[in-house]
Amino acid sequence: MFSIVIPVYNHAQYLALAVQSALTSPLTSEIILVDDGSTDDSAKIIKSLARSQSCRVRDLTDGDKVNRGAHIRLNQLCRAARSEWI
Repeated sequence: MFSIVIPVYNHAQYLALAVQSALTSPLTSEIILVDDGSTDDSAKIIKSLARSQSCRVRDLTDGDKVNRGAHIRLNQLCRAARSEWI
């Protein structure tokens, strides 16, 4: 029913809890994350979360380590969303 979109920049310490929280809702169809050039372990954590919850968590992080800004990444995530509601 809902796509949860999460752009990430240096928020490694919050990622697992944020995804776990979103997964507890029966209304969450998918969670889409993208790293925006973080210098912490965010990209690795996103990859791990997507691997362990592959049916509901997607990682849109590309190899580009450039920080493009939240507005660019939010648009990217919204375009990739599969649910009717974001």
